[in-house]
Amino acid sequence: MQSLRGSGFANCGVAGRGHAKGPTGRNISSGGLLMGNTWQDGAGRRPRRLRRALSRRSRRAALAVAVLPVAFWAGDGHAAGCFADHFAVPYAPRLEDGRGALTDRGIAIGGSYTGEVFSNLSGGLGRATTYDGLLTLSVNADLTKLGGWQGLCFHADAFQIHGQSITAEGTGGLAPASNIEADPATRFSEIWLEQSLFQDRVSIRFGQLAADTEFMLTEASGYLLNGTWGWPTIAGFDIPEGGPAYPMAAPGIRLAVRPTDSFEIKIAAFNGLVAEDCSERDAQLCNPHGVDFPIGDPPLVMGEMAFRYDIANGLPGEVKLGGWHHADTFSDLRFDAGGNPIAVSGLKGATIDGDHAFYAILQQMIWQPAGAKDEQGVTLFGRVMGGPEDRNFIELYTEAGIILTGLMPSRPDDAIAFGYERTGISDAAQAFDIDSGALIGRSYEALAELTYTLALRDSWTLQTTLQYLWRPGGGYTDPGSDKLLKDSTVIGTRSVWRF
Repeated sequence: MQSLRGSGFANCGVAGRGHAKGPTGRNISSGGLLMGNTWQDGAGRRPRRLRRALSRRSRRAALAVAVLPVAFWAGDGHAAGCFADHFAVPYAPRLEDGRGALTDRGIAIGGSYTGEVFSNLSGGLGRATTYDGLLTLSVNADLTKLGGWQGLCFHADAFQIHGQSITAEGTGGLAPASNIEADPATRFSEIWLEQSLFQDRVSIRFGQLAADTEFMLTEASGYLLNGTWGWPTIAGFDIPEGGPAYPMAAPGIRLAVRPTDSFEIKIAAFNGLVAEDCSERDAQLCNPHGVDFPIGDPPLVMGEMAFRYDIANGLPGEVKLGGWHHADTFSDLRFDAGGNPIAVSGLKGATIDGDHAFYAILQQMIWQPAGAKDEQGVTLFGRVMGGPEDRNFIELYTEAGIILTGLMPSRPDDAIAFGYERTGISDAAQAFDIDSGALIGRSYEALAELTYTLALRDSWTLQTTLQYLWRPGGGYTDPGSDKLLKDSTVIGTRSVWRF
């Protein structure tokens, strides 16, 4: 993860996956309600793949809570080599054990464990309490030290995911209440090599990659726990199979160019699917351990440019502009090839070549107390993303929030965060609902989250969250009745241990 104050790449280090992702089916199922690239059956049940598409933000979500926002403001991380600590925080543990000797020889090993309890107090699918956990292990290797290949780094990581999803059991929302929600499994995620060139002004990364480690990131929102603050709902639902984001990854290649210390351009091409032959199943179940390495599908191409700057009194800010294009064919959500509503004709939607979306991100520190560390102060963030309405379940996504870090002298590493987001259902999906006989089509889902992060020890943080969800599912009908799901209220507590 790059610093706004610093200059360079996340040089072979691994940025925490701060946002989640979503799954998706590919179209609609007979007797089902249209949900973009996924569906609900006639009884209102959701396929298991929605548990992923409900967006879970972070392959390294456990670390994201404590470190993504800090990495956003951290000092210069450039030219730090394969072990650049992009999770550096004042309370980060120093590896004093045998791993120190390995690091000297070119190998770094680390991990974290995140455990959390969530309760849906009211609304949604009903009252529920769940526990889920994520164990993350990673290894980085400096091949300059190991084999004499200058500027070449290796990275691999794996997850052990367990527990239940409060989103599937309680809220019924599009945005997952937790950014570590996923189908229980033990799986590999990223496995790649990265070559740095021209004094680290250029880097090429190739292997099995996760897009949510480098694209669409709003690093300042890393203290928030809902999955949509990372890999947003619009990406999780509109990109086939949810895209290469937690807990999935896909074969790909990424080029990053940093012509100046304040400007960077990244472009990447991924295999367009994260699992093979999985049109009617959860991609996580089709590729349960992350070792299938699918290739040959129409590609997903992503690009992003970032500009970093300082305003008055040296307060840092960043603007990002980006987008993605998927080269597969898609189906019109409302009309068949003859121009007739598919809810009436029963035919498949008209074929459309390709899909795309564009996004913009703003992150800005607006106040910092005298003598504060780089990451301490008040930061605002915002993100907007939109795509064509005829082939996408979600057409427009917006979010904004504020982060207050280290404002109490007695608690310099604590943080308070608040965020609000709105997920807008596409006009075509709404019209499909009406064509199907619904009195009111699904229109939007909105979320507000308030969190407090308590830094207890060097390697341990405790976090509480309060979330309120308006119109869960965008106006999803309660199974067994014709009434919409009631607004959902969720509380949760998360513990993160880094080792």
